[in-house]
Amino acid sequence: MTLKKLILSHAEDESASRVSAIAIGCLVFVLCAGIIVLLPQLAGVIDPIFSEGLGLKSAAIISFFLTLVVMLVLALAAGDGLIGEFNLC
Repeated sequence: MTLKKLILSHAEDESASRVSAIAIGCLVFVLCAGIIVLLPQLAGVIDPIFSEGLGLKSAAIISFFLTLVVMLVLALAAGDGLIGEFNLC
């Protein structure tokens, strides 16, 4: 390659890099502006998440049965334990 082609290639790379940086900067600006504009609506969506939910007693009952279901699924997937002895897998 000649020096002229290398210099031209370097200039093209700088130009492409500059265009990419400007495009990414514009995208970040638009995303930040969108978040700022939608922040009040996002607060309305997030508010019910932090409101009063399940009590300790209800959560304990749900978690017990959820644990049994997860253990059953894992035992079926692994093929051992009680489920493995019945040769269901």
